[in-house]
Amino acid sequence: MRYLATLNCKNHVDIDKNMSLYVLIRIVEVLEGYSSSILLSGDNIDIKRRITGEYINLARAYSSQYYGKENLVFSDNAAFMYFCNGYQNMIGQLYDMCSRVPLILSKQREEFLSLVLSSCSLATRKYNYFYFTKNSSASAVQMKKPIPMPKNIQDMAGSNANRCKNEYFSLPHIQQQAGSLDAEIALHQGNIQAYESAYSAFKALNPQYVSNKRKIIIGGTLLVILITFILCFILLGISVAFTPILLITIPGAIVVACLSWKKTKSKKLEELDCSYLPAEIKQAKEQRAASTIVLKDAKNKRASIFLK
Repeated sequence: MRYLATLNCKNHVDIDKNMSLYVLIRIVEVLEGYSSSILLSGDNIDIKRRITGEYINLARAYSSQYYGKENLVFSDNAAFMYFCNGYQNMIGQLYDMCSRVPLILSKQREEFLSLVLSSCSLATRKYNYFYFTKNSSASAVQMKKPIPMPKNIQDMAGSNANRCKNEYFSLPHIQQQAGSLDAEIALHQGNIQAYESAYSAFKALNPQYVSNKRKIIIGGTLLVILITFILCFILLGISVAFTPILLITIPGAIVVACLSWKKTKSKKLEELDCSYLPAEIKQAKEQRAASTIVLKDAKNKRASIFLK
């Protein structure tokens, strides 16, 4: 069964002898045909999807006429402008076609928005046309010059692209996906905040714990600085006595000292927490550690929700 209006083929400007003819959609008939078909399909979602699938394929075939054309060479500026005007009409018509897809077909609407967005990106490419110049012998030489699309067309494409991105986040299935991730993020942020609040309150009531923790951090840091200084002094003396190439061991000594202290400090702080922290704060700490890992993944997923 044929739901959509047929294509009407018409000769475009003859830009290159090897260039295929452009297909111009009779957009009014297509829009009316699609809207009528959606209306007549009633509540049958399956038929609506099939109609829209054909509709999207039609739009994809239409837009494909402008893909891969950045290496074309136009015979003159008039031919280039004719091409640009055809492209401008195409992205405007695609957006009109997209707006007819009902929101109930949320995923197909997303597919159509992605097609429009990709088509709009073609406005940022540079195209080529021939022009003539004179060489040293005063004879005319044909040259190829890259040229961008006119600014008004680029601005229109940018405006359509922004509208596509805004409409994308209003799609029901995208809102549901984003809402689910937002709830997950809020949950894990709450777990982290709950631990931070409980831990701050505990420190305010236990100055001895805070003092011991400060001694571990400051005392150990001073110790590692001293060890590093001694190692550097020893290694520097060895390198002077034998060969300067041993100087490269100084940064290595510093790294070893720092890593050793980091491991020791972590162990001492863990022992201090086991001695002082009550069970509920220890449990909150474990939840915070787990939530920190999951939160990072959830935020990455949330950030990845964008129109491709």
